[in-house]
Amino acid sequence: MDSDTDSSSPPQERKKNIQMVEVSSSDSSSDSSIEINVRRNSNQNTSNRGRRRRNQNEGVTERRRRSSSNNINQNSLPNDNKPKVISVSDTMTGDKSNKDSETSSSEVHPIAQQEIPNPIVSEPPASIPEPVTDNEVNYAIIRTHSVIKNVYTYKFHHEGNIIFSAKCKKRNPNKPIVITAGEDVHISVQGDYYLVPENSATMFTLRKRTETGTKLMTAHILHNMENYILPRLVTVSLTEENGLPMQTLVTRKPKMNRNGIFTLDFQNRFTIASEKNAIFYNQALGRSSQNVLCVRKIAKETLEINTTDKLPPYLIFAIGLVMFTANLGS
Repeated sequence: MDSDTDSSSPPQERKKNIQMVEVSSSDSSSDSSIEINVRRNSNQNTSNRGRRRRNQNEGVTERRRRSSSNNINQNSLPNDNKPKVISVSDTMTGDKSNKDSETSSSEVHPIAQQEIPNPIVSEPPASIPEPVTDNEVNYAIIRTHSVIKNVYTYKFHHEGNIIFSAKCKKRNPNKPIVITAGEDVHISVQGDYYLVPENSATMFTLRKRTETGTKLMTAHILHNMENYILPRLVTVSLTEENGLPMQTLVTRKPKMNRNGIFTLDFQNRFTIASEKNAIFYNQALGRSSQNVLCVRKIAKETLEINTTDKLPPYLIFAIGLVMFTANLGS
């Protein structure tokens, strides 16, 4: 009965059912076609993006290759032939900024030099002596050495003239030093003065005419027994036989600078580092008194002596000989 009822359904209803089936089938086919189109579009977009990335990578690689080749070509050129690269900021700021950059890049920074500790030197040093003041007198002692007889000769110069000469054996003599006026001097000939060394050339006595004549001056080299590195103290005592009041001259104590160098104030005069450099002052007047006599080494075999005191030239020469021949070492 049921099957008969279905088969006996009216034709209109069957048409409607067929139409509905057709509509549903058409809808499903359209959906699948849309989905296929979407997938195709997405695949095309993906391939396009990949193609663009490859093109970008190839462009970057090409630019890098060109820039590296340009750098190699520029480095191979001389400095004058290298092309000048101008940035956007340079074109905006003008030529002035380019000049400033070139100036800053061409600046050469000096190399710092480390100072090497030396014996007593002038502070600060200078290359040329300053002009002599009106009340100052300058002398120079020049030493020569004969290797054959091991004899040292000293010439005392003033204004281009040799006013005294001296001669002795050994650098630190143990026998009297003969002093004569003028240029000629001989050990075997009697001199005008004798500088007699004692105690391994750390004590000296200046005598007139003979080795036991009138005492005119004594000099002592005092070493610091606790520390031999410290500068030596030189004391010179002048007697009344010189026609001057008795007085004692002592050397000023050098000061150590921050570089560990002992220095003396020679008023910017040229000075070679040496233990022979010394500044004497009158002990009775104190350390604040003016300098009486300055001894400076200005060449390998030359000492210069500057004085503002009216000391006899033979005394100045004798003090210079003490600094030249004394055993200043330990």
